[in-house]
Amino acid sequence: MNLGCLVLVALASGDAFIFDMADKLACVLCPGGERTGFIVQDRGKQWAFAWPYTYVRRGGNVCLVSKEDNHTMELVELGVRELERAVKRYNQQAGTNYHF
Repeated sequence: MNLGCLVLVALASGDAFIFDMADKLACVLCPGGERTGFIVQDRGKQWAFAWPYTYVRRGGNVCLVSKEDNHTMELVELGVRELERAVKRYNQQAGTNYHF
């Protein structure tokens, strides 16, 4: 699912993530199906999200890099191809040019 430059991803394992394609940011929403305590702030006509990770591509996988301590978590289940397809579909629908 895409919301502007945001991509929401849910895996069969129960893991769920959100990616900000424009700023290369990421958040784990549900590791193993368990909710996390991510923060969304309502600011009237805008909302703000606390992004604990940036993301990078490593080979065919996605890696999350902690903004706090630079720790890297490799998401082996989450292949780059799937995200690229989702972003490509969004670009075609919205006339944008985001890249993963």
